[in-house]
Amino acid sequence: MRASTALLLAALLLAPPAPAALAGPDGTKALGAQLADGDLEVAFEASKKLLALRSDAKPALPHLVQALGRGLSERRSSLHWHPWQGILPRFHRNVIRTLRAIGPDASPAVPHLVGELVATPSRHLGDLVGALLAIAPQEPAVFDALCGVISNARSPDDKAMWSSLRSWIDAQGARAVPALDGLLKNGRALQRDYAAKRLASLGTAGVAVLLHQIEHARPNQRTRILDALVASGNLRGEAIRIAVSEFAASHFSGDGQVLARALEKADGEVDRLLAQALADTPFADRAWRDLWAATPALARRTSACWVRARKPRACLDPSDADGLRRTALAGGGGGGAFEDRLSRRAVLTGLHVYGGGWGHRTIVRGIRPLFDGPEGRAQGSLHGTADGKGVEVRANAGYAVAGLYVKTSRRVDGLAVLFLRMRNGRLDPTDGYVSPWVAGVGGSPQVLVGGRCAPRVVGLTGRSGADLDAIGLVESER
Repeated sequence: MRASTALLLAALLLAPPAPAALAGPDGTKALGAQLADGDLEVAFEASKKLLALRSDAKPALPHLVQALGRGLSERRSSLHWHPWQGILPRFHRNVIRTLRAIGPDASPAVPHLVGELVATPSRHLGDLVGALLAIAPQEPAVFDALCGVISNARSPDDKAMWSSLRSWIDAQGARAVPALDGLLKNGRALQRDYAAKRLASLGTAGVAVLLHQIEHARPNQRTRILDALVASGNLRGEAIRIAVSEFAASHFSGDGQVLARALEKADGEVDRLLAQALADTPFADRAWRDLWAATPALARRTSACWVRARKPRACLDPSDADGLRRTALAGGGGGGAFEDRLSRRAVLTGLHVYGGGWGHRTIVRGIRPLFDGPEGRAQGSLHGTADGKGVEVRANAGYAVAGLYVKTSRRVDGLAVLFLRMRNGRLDPTDGYVSPWVAGVGGSPQVLVGGRCAPRVVGLTGRSGADLDAIGLVESER
């Protein structure tokens, strides 16, 4: 028992002193002086002891500031590998963290920390940001450096650092608008969400940035900006046009309901833009009914524009010498050209559409025009491939084809047919309907082929090979 007690006392007496034992100013200064020791391993051990002292390391501040600029000799830097090459980054990290623990009293180190922060790349980004936020977050040089970090999205996946930066941004108010502008352009998804919402809450300056960026943003980024503008009630300018487009494509889901309420409060050309956007869909009648159910006040305002929007727009392109006009083709450039019509007196009253697979999507593999003329009903030629039975889309009695709503890629993906009533041998733009959608729904946004103001459609034109590559209409002016 006595032997074990004696051994324990000897161990306690021979043990190295704890960091707290060196907490006196003289001991701390001595540790600080060791930071400049020629042997980097000795300096590294001193940096660890100073870090353990936390704020009590203040007497060594001059040595800590000098240690920020310590590097390796040219000879050691040029070696393929040297032990000190791995020690130096850890040495700098300990020094930066010690300065952070000292807090505002470490302000002499700010110029050195800022210089290290703006260096590209920096190994200690999170530690440098934390140190500057703890020492002098309101200094102009620190403000500019932190704004640069935020704008250039240089931050790694460091949740603690990003949380600190968010708190700092929130405290800056409108001063942070330039930094948030950069973050909205270059940040990660969650950071862009935060930037959009924060800018929307900063009044005129922040909203101006959002309205400028929404014109040039990528689709997913545009949606974030639009959501922020809608939530803050700042929907105007180009954002209204984008909101109208999103609303028309939403099929009146939950997002569509939110957009409808926002558009109801917006000024400008909302009524005309909304009426035109809904009229340009192949489901215009259903869209109009749904709009009334969603927001009666907005539908009431839009109703005056709806009638004008549903009328096919005037044609400005001249007809050919034979009185026929070929519309622009929708689709790709492959295949061979075709034109299929019977006579000027026979009108196009339907299509037989053959859908089929193309890779992972469905497209129109083939199409055959259907006519009504003085001799009765007739079929045109098959263009493309007859894949299966196909779908016949024929006009109701007294109606004829006036236009096609088409989605395309390098082929014709799918289509719906616009039918108008025939009165006295001419299409009546005030009375019509749209067929169900046929074949695929992929490809580009749908476009309207024809559907303008021609007296009647007398044929089909386009390009085809194994599939239907492109499609257009032949319209008669007489």
